Amino acid sequence: MAEELDFENLPFDEKPECFVFDVDGTLTDEESRVGPETLAALKNADDAGFPIILATGRLLFGGTNILRRAGVKGWVIAGAGAIVWNGEEVVRTYPIGEETFHRVVDFAKKYQLVLTGTTVNDLLVQAFNPLAVEHAPRGIMENANEGHPLQEVDFDAVDPMSIEKMGVAAPGKVLDALGSQIEEMFPGAVRGHEMFYDIQAPGVDKWKGIKEALDAQGLDPARALGVGDSDNDVPWISRVGFSVSVAGGSVALKQAVRWTLPPAATPVAKLIDAVISD
Repeated sequence: MAEELDFENLPFDEKPECFVFDVDGTLTDEESRVGPETLAALKNADDAGFPIILATGRLLFGGTNILRRAGVKGWVIAGAGAIVWNGEEVVRTYPIGEETFHRVVDFAKKYQLVLTGTTVNDLLVQAFNPLAVEHAPRGIMENANEGHPLQEVDFDAVDPMSIEKMGVAAPGKVLDALGSQIEEMFPGAVRGHEMFYDIQAPGVDKWKGIKEALDAQGLDPARALGVGDSDNDVPWISRVGFSVSVAGGSVALKQAVRWTLPPAATPVAKLIDAVISD
């Protein structure tokens, strides 16, 4: 069972050499906003020489703008692993592919869901049921975009090969009913939020990009400290030496980590500062 961390007495045998963070639910508040305390802690980590990797389901700008606001360097793994950015340019993308693209569009149409598609630069959205828009967390999507506007589109006119990740959104009860179908039809699909399922190309997950970022910088996964909150963090979190879940993390994630954060305001900021000062 994962042990709750005490910021005053960290149980680490050695100091981590880098940080890997999920974004939404980990660095953010309940409205998917990264606050000033967390931005300041990221800056402290960078100033202390800790490489930073953000691994997020957001579009690329939703991660790079956090680094810009904090005034730090780092890598961003966006689109839940489908986009890899090295601090200067995109070095790898994994398009979702035509077959998966059309199957997701057809599924969203059939069940009248809100459909999203992530390109390198934009988050595309189409609501097949206008009522779904009223219940879908549009504000959360907009906050997760870090101010970058959503693009409302007709997915029948979108180039499938421009899409790196897709998602379906609906009220939680709707996704409760459809969850087993989604996971059977789209292996690897992850419910990263009560109202969202993320769908990537087969075999693509956050670890694929995180491993590339670590290798490129000569960093040992065993010396990386990673923090996440949901099932889409499970594939990578157990591969780092210092694996941590937020207090409200998913059951699967808490089973995969060594430690959990205590319930507190801006807990990741407190963890960063504790590691630096330890």
